[in-house]
Amino acid sequence: MMKAMPTISAKEMADKPAVSYSTIRRDINILMQEKKTRREGADKTGQWIVCR
Repeated sequence: MMKAMPTISAKEMADKPAVSYSTIRRDINILMQEKKTRREGADKTGQWIVCR
């Protein structure tokens, strides 16, 4: 989802696949710790970068 829509917010992600916001935040934190994704820019106008 982040790769297809890099400007999507965690709240918007929670609305899509019918999972809670806290689940999305937890999964994002895990991906960031594993250096699989990162956030560039401001909270509102930034975008997700999916690392390989």
